Amino acid sequence: MILGPSRWNDYFPAAKGNRQSPININVDNQHCDGDLKEDPLDIRYIHSRTNAIKNTGNTIRISFSPGSTIQGGPLEHQYELLHCSFHWGKTNSRGSEHTVIGKQFPMEVQLLHWNTSLYKQAEDAMTAPQGLAIMAAFIQIGQENPDLKAITDVITEVRYKDDIREMRLPFNPIHLVPRIRDYWTYDGSLTIPPCTENVTWIIFRYPLSISESQIQGYRSLRAFFRQDRQDVASREGALFDNFRPVQSMNNRPLRASFEIDVFSGLLKNIPQWKLGNVIPKDSSDSKLQDQNESKHENGSAGDRRSTISDDGSFKSLISSANNYTQEIPITASNNQTNRQFPLHTVKE
Repeated sequence: MILGPSRWNDYFPAAKGNRQSPININVDNQHCDGDLKEDPLDIRYIHSRTNAIKNTGNTIRISFSPGSTIQGGPLEHQYELLHCSFHWGKTNSRGSEHTVIGKQFPMEVQLLHWNTSLYKQAEDAMTAPQGLAIMAAFIQIGQENPDLKAITDVITEVRYKDDIREMRLPFNPIHLVPRIRDYWTYDGSLTIPPCTENVTWIIFRYPLSISESQIQGYRSLRAFFRQDRQDVASREGALFDNFRPVQSMNNRPLRASFEIDVFSGLLKNIPQWKLGNVIPKDSSDSKLQDQNESKHENGSAGDRRSTISDDGSFKSLISSANNYTQEIPITASNNQTNRQFPLHTVKE
């Protein structure tokens, strides 16, 4: 069955929670937390020699070798890097999951870490309390980023769903982290089902940059299997706009590791002409979510359809328009703990 974000609540109870992600970062509501300065975020990334890049059908996911960790800042424990994933738009006016003062960046990279202090393996931490920490960096369009060529040079080799390749050279994931480490932090959730609310989010203030040609490599990806390419029209099944609409803050605290002048200190670092997609400033209200859902259902994102087969198994159904959807490759009788991490399917 193919489900859009508006239907996740029906199958994943956590998606109805009060601490969902992503959010709009409304700097009027941020609080500069002195504790974050006294106990700085400690990022200890190492060169990863085994880096598998995979097209999951909803994103590009890079799995890293063990050994890269983070601690300090808002984290009470040590967390180890497991993998990263990317979210991007069809155009440069959208793509990131989180927004800043109602504006989207063309892309967002999310580095997922699991709590090695409380849990013995990543699988245990995925849905457990304080199990995950995700660091996210916005990505804007600029000059070619040589640090990311190790990734972008391989993108075209994983064009179809489930394609996987090893990066040709060792890669240090520190290249996915801005050099200036100012950040916001809040308690949230996974942005894909099961949407469990066990994530400490760390969102960096300053974006990374990639070139137009580098991001086009992501937009050339497809959400269907390689063996199905002859049965799908050339412009169908394109993978983009794989972001969840922003969720209500519900009075959660938004802490910052820095102090800024809202209009000069932050906005001067955001190229306004490259962002677009203006969202109302009171985007922490629930009406923002409704507006975004309406936009995705009635606007450029197209319609969403779903089906359950007679034998009770969920089947994929590709919409006739652009969409951002969720494929649930399980039977209807399975319980929550047996659900696989799902796939988003975007149709061009």
